[in-house]
Amino acid sequence: MLPQSFPTLEPTAPPRPIDPYVDNPDAVVTPPDHQVGDHIPVAMEIGDPSTTESMVVRIKTVIELPSVPNHRVQREADGMQRVAIKSGPGTTVTPLDRVDALRATAAFDAKDPTLEAIAKDAVRGGLGPRERVDRLIAWISSHISYRLTSETVASKVLANGYGDCSEMALLFVAMARAVGIPAREVTGLAGTHIEGTSAFGFHAWAEVAIGGRWLQVDPTWNEQVADASHIMLFEGDHDLTEDEAKDIAITIVDIKHAPDVDARRVVRELPVYMQIKRRR
Repeated sequence: MLPQSFPTLEPTAPPRPIDPYVDNPDAVVTPPDHQVGDHIPVAMEIGDPSTTESMVVRIKTVIELPSVPNHRVQREADGMQRVAIKSGPGTTVTPLDRVDALRATAAFDAKDPTLEAIAKDAVRGGLGPRERVDRLIAWISSHISYRLTSETVASKVLANGYGDCSEMALLFVAMARAVGIPAREVTGLAGTHIEGTSAFGFHAWAEVAIGGRWLQVDPTWNEQVADASHIMLFEGDHDLTEDEAKDIAITIVDIKHAPDVDARRVVRELPVYMQIKRRR
């Protein structure tokens, strides 16, 4: 069994950042060839997902994946979708995108007085959208503990002080909107490691409008720019259905990490309880 360094799930534990990395240089990779629960094992070693700069995968899914500048999708003759992912800016933010991504809703209750006040305090001193986004990500990493839950209102996540990837993305988006930064959720899969095997796990993160382009960030893993192991299934608010989530298969064609990184030494484990909520 891999050693884990995740924060405790005990409700009495104080808030603390997630440390989702384990040191496992000798993992033996013997993946099955099918989806296992909420994970899709892959034969090629992912290594440390946070250092992934680019990745190419072939994916079997009923979902038509979004194709944008940093996430290029090509439909192949056998029905598989080939996805080339780079860490960096995506598509242009349209005026309608901006309006939608600033709107306060029942879920993203950006006008909740407490949430708004805390968001403004969290970004205080930040110069421009980029610095304010970085401060919001750091605030969530420092103040929201990782814990399986099913909350669907941002202000309640804030009051609880804990949540899993869905809740952290939800809270981040609401806080960003509260300080005037267009933001929206992303639903997809992220590189991970499960029981000694490289895999992709269902995950939720966010996009923010910076410099007129959408940029992916990951509040759960404290990533100011989401690494290239993130495969988008949907941009925007979407509840993944059971039919959409089943029978997904992935083959890694190519993966490149930042220089001077031992890609086998550090891996990120996505626990069973870290998953997006799927609508039945």
